[in-house]
Amino acid sequence: MNQKVGCNDPCPCGSEKKFKLCCGVRRGVNPTGPSRVSPGQVVTLLLAAGAILAGGMVAFGPAPEENQAVEETEFVPNPYSQPEAWEYDAANDRHWHEGHGHWHPGPPPPEDQRN
Repeated sequence: MNQKVGCNDPCPCGSEKKFKLCCGVRRGVNPTGPSRVSPGQVVTLLLAAGAILAGGMVAFGPAPEENQAVEETEFVPNPYSQPEAWEYDAANDRHWHEGHGHWHPGPPPPEDQRN
């Protein structure tokens, strides 16, 4: 005869645990009701969220004020566009050699030495 196992009965697998804390968990029996978060977990989550937000504030910095001067940045060519011949990319210290079709390190040579 098949006997029904209750939540508080010993688990039939032989683990000597209650069914609800052993095989009952795998079958969907939730002995503690809805999942609960401990206060320590809440503090950890809040600290992690604060660190992420603080890191974002440092990375992006504050917004410029209404009358605050904005620094001009150096020209950085679009990597998907074709540069002009002998164009110098100061940010990466390189120049474009149109004849070779790729970037060369350093500034371009003087005009009389270009081929």
